[in-house]
Amino acid sequence: MSVFLLPETLCISLERLMNRYWWDKSSTEKGIHWLAWDKMCVPKKYGGLGFKRLHEFNLALHGKQGWCLLTNPASLMARVFKARYFPKTSFLEAILGGCPSYVWRSVMASQMLIRGGCRRMVGDGSSTKVWLHPWLPDPQDPYVRTTPTDTTRDLWVSNLIDPVSNEWKREFIHQLFEPRDANLIIQIPANVDYEDISFWFGDTRGCYSVKEGVEDVMHVLCSCSYAKRVWDVSNLPVPPINDDDFMQWVASWLDNSAGRSCETKGKICGLLHELWKARNHAVWDGFLPTPAAVCRSFHLSWNAWKTNITTRHTTPYPQPGLTALIST
Repeated sequence: MSVFLLPETLCISLERLMNRYWWDKSSTEKGIHWLAWDKMCVPKKYGGLGFKRLHEFNLALHGKQGWCLLTNPASLMARVFKARYFPKTSFLEAILGGCPSYVWRSVMASQMLIRGGCRRMVGDGSSTKVWLHPWLPDPQDPYVRTTPTDTTRDLWVSNLIDPVSNEWKREFIHQLFEPRDANLIIQIPANVDYEDISFWFGDTRGCYSVKEGVEDVMHVLCSCSYAKRVWDVSNLPVPPINDDDFMQWVASWLDNSAGRSCETKGKICGLLHELWKARNHAVWDGFLPTPAAVCRSFHLSWNAWKTNITTRHTTPYPQPGLTALIST
């Protein structure tokens, strides 16, 4: 499971076998499934039994390979893959490329997972890109929000450090970035004697582990830094996104007692679908749309759906007598 990405259909079939083994009395006598498999896979702290979803566990294992490519570039595996698939970038910006092997496709499937938990500790800033890497000291959104221009799009963090004083170029930073970004940048100590390194957010050692990498729906669609940026840009009135179970979070806005209109609920569901599409683009096409692009795609789909519904409800149906008259 740590070498190849198993098809989701195979994972579902294996989970069904596990479910039957857990509940059935024998190979010939079926038992009563007292609890749905989805609920059995809920973590124990949320009232489930803590079973692993095989597809998510499979991705977490591949995340270990992706983390190795990112943090151990001198290894033989990293040198081979880098020479073949991402010679001028890091694993975080890598794409599938032409005629990729299935092993590379499998490792790339974990890229979104690594992006969600990876952070950059800035030293001299020579290997950290200002707009591409998660390097700001913000646990919720470590990316720079200021929109880049054509001349600043490819800036490195080292371009923001004065080579003489080894301090931040404060005046330049305040001119270039929004107040939120500028204040966060200045908080970071400039350590020009050290190289930039990647670390795993939330781990005391800064290292990725399979346990940390097991994804759940809440992380993919709500709590990862990319998803949070999408929700912020959308301006939809969603409840606070925290460490709750996904179904509990959905119930908090889908329930009629929450006081949200049917249109608002529909828009939230539509944006969830767009987030899932964006994740699939990143895994299989090597392209991650910006949060603004995700919201634009959602609004286009929503307006097209509303227009279609309105047309269907307002177009008059031909009368039976008129239809017969026309046919003659």
